Amino acid sequence: MMKGLSVMIKILIAVLISFLPSSLFAESSVNNSDYALLIGVGDYIHAKIGDLQGPPYDVMALERLLKSSFGFPPNNIISLTDAKATRANILNALRNLNHITKPGDFIFFYFSGHGTSYHDKSFKDMNIEANSGALLPADFDPDKTRDEMKEKLIIGKRDIRPILEEMEKERRILAVFDACFSGNTIRSVRRNYKARYYPLPRSEDDFVLEVEGLTDEEDEVAAYGTDTIKKTPYPYKNVVYISASSEFQVAEDISMGKIRTADGKPHGAMTNALLLALGGEGDMNNDSKLTYNEIYQYVKHKTTEDFSQTPQVLYAKNKKSMLDQPVFHNVSPATPDVPVKPDVHLKVKPEGTEREIEWKIAGIRGVEMTDKNYDILVTKSQGAYRLYLASGVMLTEIPQANPDHVVKRIRHQVLLRELIRFSIPRQQFNVFLDTMDRKGVWREGELAGFTVRSEAECHILLIGIDTGAMISVIYPYSKEESEAVVKANQELRFPELAKVEGPDFGVEYIKVFAFRKRPATLNRLMGETFSPDARPFSELMKMLREAGNDLAQMTLQFNTCAKNDLVRKR
Repeated sequence: MMKGLSVMIKILIAVLISFLPSSLFAESSVNNSDYALLIGVGDYIHAKIGDLQGPPYDVMALERLLKSSFGFPPNNIISLTDAKATRANILNALRNLNHITKPGDFIFFYFSGHGTSYHDKSFKDMNIEANSGALLPADFDPDKTRDEMKEKLIIGKRDIRPILEEMEKERRILAVFDACFSGNTIRSVRRNYKARYYPLPRSEDDFVLEVEGLTDEEDEVAAYGTDTIKKTPYPYKNVVYISASSEFQVAEDISMGKIRTADGKPHGAMTNALLLALGGEGDMNNDSKLTYNEIYQYVKHKTTEDFSQTPQVLYAKNKKSMLDQPVFHNVSPATPDVPVKPDVHLKVKPEGTEREIEWKIAGIRGVEMTDKNYDILVTKSQGAYRLYLASGVMLTEIPQANPDHVVKRIRHQVLLRELIRFSIPRQQFNVFLDTMDRKGVWREGELAGFTVRSEAECHILLIGIDTGAMISVIYPYSKEESEAVVKANQELRFPELAKVEGPDFGVEYIKVFAFRKRPATLNRLMGETFSPDARPFSELMKMLREAGNDLAQMTLQFNTCAKNDLVRKR
């Protein structure tokens, strides 16, 4: 649980940053063109490397969208899938883009398949960076010698960076890698899908096959995993890079029939969200311009909502304004007005729990018991009840001695769901909420910080929801903050907002609302902490419903875990 919210926000002073610069990171021209290199490796040549269902379908769906919705000329799209996606073909195609494109052009560089990193001393000299990892082309052979394996990998720093650094000088580049560069995960996650990660083979003399419960000291000596590499400064100026997951998370592959995807085909979890974003849902302020930030924020929210991974974005820090620029030269398709039938009930699936608890949960208004697809899974093992979201991440853990607390937590989740899922149809402006560190998981002892920025002049409401379903109003906390008008594109910074402390860990939410008109009831909520069955919660929901189109919102979901919940596997 994020402890300290109720204390730290009392002394919190949001630092107001002056307007962000509006310069573009490449001049646009009516003569500029869009190009794409799309790579998808699902069927690896070597049998030892587990195949993935999604990558070929990822490439086909993206190619179709780029042509039909964004006007990419067919000859400007290079697609390499499965056996064609060899190391030589991939790097040659990337180099060729430097020759056939011209200043001002846009390049979309996409990879879908297995990624890897090193976790042992023998591969230390591979020089794999935490930011970029290494990609497995179709012809990678794990039975070769270590030197031969090194030559067959596509290593970001060694192979991709020199090409992109030359190409980005007068061009704009969006690089999206739907692959996993970390074998780290947290023990409490229930894995529902195949990982897009391949561990490099080890010798018998290698340091360790699995490290559990790493302490800070062990982190330093366990060494050689991408989470312990010193992160170097981002090297690019005109490249925006989106990766599929954060540290301690695994990028997942959706197999056929597992869940409903954008087009009914297998896809990478992040790519499925990307397809929805490019299909119109990513235009969050409905202005027919799809920006880098809109793509990233939509993909992050949608992926985190449905899966146990949090996509990350990297860009030149001195060019933050480029995130607000349109990605493609052609406008994006309009957001489809498809009526969505809301889920009336919270679907709860019990697993190994007592009948008495199941009966009590079934009696909660708004709950539907199920033995199939669920919103909440309730399990009992090792002296505790654990509640899981459909994504596989643990919502919260409750001691076995407190079964009534399970029933209470489910009751609160029914009420909370309206707040967590609250959205504004046809939202007219964006408000952005980000972590100050690129994280999807915070470990015990770490400090969490956040930033907020609105496209329109507004009044900000920032709330936190902890693992115990308690809601804290982080901002405003004083009358002065309540009456303050936040200027358009002015950034509120909340550094070191709270420290992760036990014993309660699980899923937490930060949610921001931006009001063009100051609500009359905002003063009554400032600095409050309350449960979903308390009066302030009803006042909050009433205020949100009455705001109409003068409101924008964004939700950030993240995990907290104990130090001993970290598992590093080969």
